[in-house]
Amino acid sequence: MGCGASVTRGSADPKKPSTPARQQSRIQTQATEVPTLMDSLQGHMPNDNTQDDDAGKMIHIITLENGFFPEEMPERIECDDIVEFTIKGNDEYDIFEVYKAGNDYYPVSNGYELFNIKSRTPENERRLLLPFALSQSQIELYFCIIPSSQRQKLPETRKCPKVNCEKNRLIVKKPEIKFTLTDEKENQKVYLHKGDTIDIEWTTTSGSSYRIEEKKYCPVSGGLYTVVQTSDNASYRASSKGKFSKTFTEFGMSFLFRLTDTNQIHDITVCIVNDTYKMKQIEITDNNIQPNIIWLDENDWIRFSWNGKHKQTVVEIEPFTVSEDKQQSIELRTNGENFFWPHEPSRGGCMYHQFIKAGVYCFKIGDNQIGTIIVELRKTIRHIPLFGDQLIYQMNTNDLVQFDWKMNDSQEPLLITIESLSSVVPDASGGPSGLFDCALHKCVKVEPLFRHHFYTCEIYFLHIPRHGLYNFAYSDSQDNSLISIIVENNVDSHRVTYNEQNIFEPDMLIINRFDQVWFDSSSKTVANIYQTNELGNRLETEKILFQPQANSINYYMKEFQQLGIYYFSTDINNTDKKKNIQNSTLPLTVVVLPEIRFHYKSISKDNFDSEPTRTNINDFVFWQFDQIISHKSIQINPDVTLEELISCHEHAVAGRNRQCLAVECIVQGTFYFANPEFDRVSGSEDSRLLSTIIIDPPFCQNSFITTSHQFVPNILYIAQNDTVSWTLNINERNHRIYVQSKDDDEEIDDENFIDKKLSEYVPGVHHLHTFIEPGKYIIRSNRFQSTAVVFVYTESTIRNQKRQLQEPRILEDIDPRSEYNTQIHLSCPDRNATIFYTLDGSPPTRHFDNVFRYDPNEGVCLREQGLNIIRAFAIEDEKISSCIITSRVITIKEIQQKV
Repeated sequence: MGCGASVTRGSADPKKPSTPARQQSRIQTQATEVPTLMDSLQGHMPNDNTQDDDAGKMIHIITLENGFFPEEMPERIECDDIVEFTIKGNDEYDIFEVYKAGNDYYPVSNGYELFNIKSRTPENERRLLLPFALSQSQIELYFCIIPSSQRQKLPETRKCPKVNCEKNRLIVKKPEIKFTLTDEKENQKVYLHKGDTIDIEWTTTSGSSYRIEEKKYCPVSGGLYTVVQTSDNASYRASSKGKFSKTFTEFGMSFLFRLTDTNQIHDITVCIVNDTYKMKQIEITDNNIQPNIIWLDENDWIRFSWNGKHKQTVVEIEPFTVSEDKQQSIELRTNGENFFWPHEPSRGGCMYHQFIKAGVYCFKIGDNQIGTIIVELRKTIRHIPLFGDQLIYQMNTNDLVQFDWKMNDSQEPLLITIESLSSVVPDASGGPSGLFDCALHKCVKVEPLFRHHFYTCEIYFLHIPRHGLYNFAYSDSQDNSLISIIVENNVDSHRVTYNEQNIFEPDMLIINRFDQVWFDSSSKTVANIYQTNELGNRLETEKILFQPQANSINYYMKEFQQLGIYYFSTDINNTDKKKNIQNSTLPLTVVVLPEIRFHYKSISKDNFDSEPTRTNINDFVFWQFDQIISHKSIQINPDVTLEELISCHEHAVAGRNRQCLAVECIVQGTFYFANPEFDRVSGSEDSRLLSTIIIDPPFCQNSFITTSHQFVPNILYIAQNDTVSWTLNINERNHRIYVQSKDDDEEIDDENFIDKKLSEYVPGVHHLHTFIEPGKYIIRSNRFQSTAVVFVYTESTIRNQKRQLQEPRILEDIDPRSEYNTQIHLSCPDRNATIFYTLDGSPPTRHFDNVFRYDPNEGVCLREQGLNIIRAFAIEDEKISSCIITSRVITIKEIQQKV
C-alpha cells in the first residue's frame, strides 16, 4: 500500500528529535456532566508545558490509506503509549472503537472515537492515549474507519461494515520494564506506574559478583533503610549472574543498590512510582466476573467487556439495600448518573464508564452475579521547587509531594530532611519519627556517594501520611530557609469486623465528621446492619442500613456527616443457645467529633488580625508571616503585665529561618501566644500579642453539669439531631445517666446499662446522647432523685414558631487596653432572654463557677488584671439558646499602688 507506521517521543513536533514528554500534575475539577472518554483522556496528553526531565510517553505514528491500518504495524504498543493517526490523501474519516461479537462488529458504548480526521487535523485531535492497567499480557482493540460522510448511514442495528473493522486491530501489551546490566557502572532513573514490574538481570565477564538490594530514604533521619524482600525475589548472596524482580504497588521512591561481594556500591537504579493507569478492565464470562472486586481512583475509567455463549448485560444497583417487596437488587438506570448497558442483553458487548466520585459501587450482570467497584479519593502531585521564592505550601494527606531542582541550582550536593524541632505533627503520632515508623526500620547514615547520587536525581517524591506542619531543610547551612508544607487532613477510613452474633471488633470508634467506617463481615453468613439505640434496640423510624445480596462481596461503608453518638447492631442469631450470651447484644458505638479544622493567621507588617481563634480539640492553628522569622512563639499567662509582654523577646529560642509557625490544639482552654520578632511585623508594643486560641470542648453548646445532687441547668431546648453532653462536676466512678422519652413507660433496667467510659476518649465528657426524634425526654441519674428535661424541636417548628434565640451583643467599643473596673454592657434582641457570660474565654454554656448571670444594672465589670475575653450567650424558656459571642482580647491595666 505504500504506507506504514513509525515511532517517536511526545513533543510539539513528533517528526523532530525531542525531549521526553510527560504530564505529571493532574489536578481536575469535579465534572458537572458525564464526560466522554476522549475528553477525559485529552487532559493526560503531553503538551508544550510538559516538564523536560519527565519520562516520555511513546507515540506511535500510524498512517491510514483508504481507511485501513497499514500492513506493517509497530512491533510493540504498550499501555500508556499514544497512537497518532495520519491520513494519506485528502479524505476525511471517522475512527471509532468497535467490539467483535461472533463475526460482527458493533460500536463500543462511550468508547474511543475521533471525528472528521484529515491530514490537517491538529495532533492532539487525532491521538489516542491507551492507559490500560492489564492483568493479562495484552488486549485487542478494534476500530471502524469510515469516511465521515458515511457515518450517518450506519444501520439502526448498530452493525458496522465488517470490511471497515476486521483489519483495523490494535494489540496493546502489558509494559515490559527490563534491564540487562554488565560490569559497567549504570546509574539510572526510571519512572513507573503503580502496578508496574521491573526486571533487572546482570551478567559479568570480569569475575565480579553482584546482588541488588532495595533501600528507601527516610526524610526524618536522613538515612537509608533496607526493604525486606520475599525469599523468591532476591538472593542475599552476590553472584556473577542473577535477576531482581519487583512489582511496585505504592507511590514513592526506591533505590536499587547493586552491591559487590564486598558490599561496595557499584551503581544505583532509582525507581520513581508517580503515576497510575487510568483505565481498568472488568471481563465478564459465562461463569463469573473478573475481577469481581476492583479498586480505582476518582476519575478513573472501567472497560466492561464480554463475549460468551450466554446473553449478558451490565446495570448499576444499590450497593447496600434491596427492594422491600421482592427482596431483590434495586437497579439504577438514570442517564448521566448511573452506568448500564444501553441495549438489549447480548452475547457480546463492551462499554466504558468513568467514576468521578469516591464511594462503593455495585453492578449486576445477566445471571445475577454482582461485582463491586471501590472508588478511592484521587491523589494529586504537588510540585515544590527547592530554590523558588515561595516558602509555604498547602496540600492534604491524600496528595503526594514532589521536590524538584536542577543540579546547577546548588554548588554542593543537597539532601532533603524534615526539621523535627520546628515541625508540628499530631501529638498521638509520636513526632515525625513515630509518623514515619523510624523505630521499625534501622536507618544507616548515607554515604557521600549516595548524597551525590540523590543530588543528581533532581527529584524527591514522597507521601506525608498525617496532617500537620512539616518544615523541610535541603541544606546544612543555617542561612537557608526551611520550606514549610501545611498538610490538611483528608477523609480517614476506619474498619470494624462483625458477625451474625452481633459482636463488633472494635466495639467503639472515635472518628471525625466526614470520616468513613467500613464494615467487614467475619462470618460466612452476612448479617443485616441496623441503627439502634444504646441498648441495641432498632429505631422504629430507621430503615435497614445494609442488607446482604446473593453473589456479592457485600462490602458496607458509611460516611458520617453529622456530629453525635450513634449505635449499630446486626441480626442477632439466637439459634445457638450456647452463643446467646448477654454481651452479644452490645451494639457498636460510633462517636463523631467535629472534623479537624485548620485555622490560618496571616501576619504582616501593616495588617494584623487580633481576633481570637475559636477551635476544637485536635485542630491546628498556623501563623503565616510575610517576612522570614527565626524565633519560636512564646506562650504567656493570662495575668501577664505589659512590661512582661514587652520583654518576652529576651526569652525567645532561636531556630532555623522560616515563614510559618503552628500549634496543635491538644487540651481545652484559652491560650495566649506572643511573637518575639513582633517589632518587625507590626511595630506596635501594645499589640505584641501574636494570637489568642480558644479551644472549646466538644459538644459544649448543649451541656449539663452533673453535680452531687442535680443537673445544671435542669432544662434544655434543642433541635432535632442535636447532641447533648454531660460533664461531672465531681469525678465520680459509676455515675450513670439515663435518657428516657416521656412516652416510654418501660422501667429502666440498671443491669442493661452500658458504660462506654467516654471520658477516656473524649476529654471532659462523661456521657453523650444524640436526640434523633423530636419530643420530651426525662434525664435521670443513679446518684440522686432530681431529674432534668430536654425538649427536642423539629426544624419546621423552630422556623415557623421562631424558637431560635438571636445572639447577644456588646454595646460599647472596648478599648484593647482598659482601665481596672471598666464597665461593659450586653444586650439581646429578645427582651425576655437571660444572658450568661465568662471572662476567661471558657464557654458560658457549661455552668461552672466561672459562669456569671448578666445583670443589666451592673453590667460586666473588668477587674481581673491581665488578659480578659468576654464570651456570652442567651437562653429563654421554650427557645433554643443562642450561639456564643466572643470579644477581642482586653488587657486590664494594673491597679495603681497607693503611696
